[in-house]
Amino acid sequence: MDRRTFVVGSVAAANAALAGCSSPGEARSLGTPRVETDAEGTESHLVFERSGNGVLTITYRQRALSAAPSGRYGLRVTISHSEDTRLERFRFDFKSPPDTLGVPADIFLKQPDGGPWPDIDFGRVEGQWTRVAVEGLGDLGDGTLGFEIIVAPLDDGGHPVAIRSNVTLVTEGLLSGGPLQGETQTEFQPVLD
Repeated sequence: MDRRTFVVGSVAAANAALAGCSSPGEARSLGTPRVETDAEGTESHLVFERSGNGVLTITYRQRALSAAPSGRYGLRVTISHSEDTRLERFRFDFKSPPDTLGVPADIFLKQPDGGPWPDIDFGRVEGQWTRVAVEGLGDLGDGTLGFEIIVAPLDDGGHPVAIRSNVTLVTEGLLSGGPLQGETQTEFQPVLD
């Protein structure tokens, strides 16, 4: 079994147990995402479904950095969603290496595309995690959004990146049923030369 599949599956199993459990006004969990990885291992898609249809897809795509010091790479995060939903907010926490034994990599945020963006919460949380979060996306949440981080290891590199994601969608229409939440934890293993 692929390590990435195991990590996503084991953490997401807890989400599945709570899927659909919510109080009025709370976001309903989209449960466990389906994981799709390309043959090269440089792109991974987490697909959250509702009633058998894809509602939310989070894509992690490794990006090469020209003239970058050894071990540095970009990681593009793309959030796409179904037409009957709007992206309300997101939070991503990154840590590399995933364990607490190694020296945590520096993680930098590149200027996001499009805009204007609301305030971006970017910084260290819980000691070794780096957070990228945005609340109240407004009209920007109508379409696909993306941002890129740069992972800069302070050692020889090549470590996976642990990623905790929490994305909230607002359903639109007369029978919308309230907000939906895609939450999971996974690891992305970079492919380095």
